[in-house]
Amino acid sequence: MYKSTVAQPCVQSPRVTQRVSAVAYDTHRLIATVAAHLNVAPASITSAARNKEVARARLIVMYLLHEDRRLTWCAIGRVLGRDHSTAMKGHARITELLPLDRPLQLTIAAIRRDMLHAARVIAPPAARARTHTELLEYRYWHIQATRRAYGCAS
Repeated sequence: MYKSTVAQPCVQSPRVTQRVSAVAYDTHRLIATVAAHLNVAPASITSAARNKEVARARLIVMYLLHEDRRLTWCAIGRVLGRDHSTAMKGHARITELLPLDRPLQLTIAAIRRDMLHAARVIAPPAARARTHTELLEYRYWHIQATRRAYGCAS
């Protein structure tokens, strides 16, 4: 008659698991970048610590994982050792604070800038190609890198 008020665990589908493992390196780099910006230890973001600095860093990671990496709530919860509903509430909290908190806006912008810079350093020089041939070579490199990331054979 009544629905249970207990949160149902996320069903772990192979597609979500594969997606999480494919972006695991990027996720750990994001956690390290946020930790460096907010002067907390990267391990404390995934720990059970509840002090203000660590909780704020964790909320920013949840927000960026959903907005920039497009991870599902379940995947974000798994990465941070939390439930999917915690990830949803954390994202909602940052979303409501963001228009009002200028230092938070600047922090998120700086984190995004650092992540973008790190991605450019890793990308090959052909990523900034100008000729058609260079663009095709880069496209081929990108397809191969994506296949390797998802564990597909070439």
